[in-house]
Amino acid sequence: MAHHDERDLAALHALVRSRAPYIGVLGARTRATRLLADVESGGYRLDERTKQRLHAPVGLAIGAESPQEIALSIVAEIQAHTARSARVDTAHDVSPSARSLTLVSAHTKDSRTAASGT
Repeated sequence: MAHHDERDLAALHALVRSRAPYIGVLGARTRATRLLADVESGGYRLDERTKQRLHAPVGLAIGAESPQEIALSIVAEIQAHTARSARVDTAHDVSPSARSLTLVSAHTKDSRTAASGT
C-alpha cells in the first residue's frame, strides 16, 4: 500500500475548510489520526461539526479485503451517512454542490468528488 501523506495532507487541509458533508480518509486509523493532528498543528482547529464529517478509516467494517469489497464498504458508508443526514438535517436546505462527497485516498493522485445522487 503506497501512502502519499504530503499530498493527502494538502487535500485534507482543503477539505476540512470546505462544505463537504462527508470526508473519508483511506488507510489505517493511526495514519488518519496522524494526518488530522498535522492539520491541527498547521493552525486549523477541528471543531465538533468538522469531526462529525470525518470518517477514518473510510468504509463500513464488513471485512473487506479486495479493492471491490473496499469500494463497496465505502459506498455503503456514504449511503448510510447520506440517508441519516437526510432524516436529521432538515433544518436547512443543502444545495446539490454542498452534497458532493469528497474522499481522500492514499491510492489516487488527487482527491475525487462524486455526486451523492440524492
